[in-house]
Amino acid sequence: MATPMTPTLIVTRPEAQGTAFGQAIATAWGRPLHVIQSPLIAIEPVSASVGPADALIFTSVHGVAGAVRLGLPKGLPAWCVGPRTAEAATAAGYKATTGPGNASGLVADLIAAQPAGRLAHLRGAHARGDIAADLRQAGLDCTDTVVYAQEPLALSGRAAQALAGKSPVVVTLFSPRTGVIFAESGPYNAVVHAVVISQAVKDAISDLHPAEVITAATPDAAGMQRAVLAALAAVDGVS
Repeated sequence: MATPMTPTLIVTRPEAQGTAFGQAIATAWGRPLHVIQSPLIAIEPVSASVGPADALIFTSVHGVAGAVRLGLPKGLPAWCVGPRTAEAATAAGYKATTGPGNASGLVADLIAAQPAGRLAHLRGAHARGDIAADLRQAGLDCTDTVVYAQEPLALSGRAAQALAGKSPVVVTLFSPRTGVIFAESGPYNAVVHAVVISQAVKDAISDLHPAEVITAATPDAAGMQRAVLAALAAVDGVS
């Protein structure tokens, strides 16, 4: 009787978030699992200056960290893309409003709410779309400031080795930028099952032609966890 294969999962998130996500998957999976941490971007602070603002917009926890680093006043309202970012903003002392989990939905919420005063979006150097421009077009006063950069990283040695093999590998991709970096690092010998957070990430890896692409039903960590578990079950032959 053949020995059951232990699935391999490559997590490409920045280090702290990737470790927590990998641990959550391993716990939820509850069976043997090879988890390989291979961050494809490193978050680097950027020198910046944010002018007077009546409310902040955060589309990642890194934006929250940037606000803290720049000493923006605690107690400001903070419009946050999703629950994890809202938790970070609340912990940092801001009055968080939780968005629907994606940038377009957050823009729609802001336009519907019509908050008074000046909004300030704190973001990374690489961003898909232009939240501040969309809000200005809708009549809101909004600036944006780059407070961190997403520097590319090479695949870790363990990840490269797994992707050079012949066994199936489940790979998580949380942003279009990580999708582009992963695709440009290919092609791969392994059978790649990609789990992506959005259609934009799926588009970013289209030239790679993975064996399977599963798009999370919701663009957040919970949605990605469900999608990863589904991919692992398929690889492991569990229905």
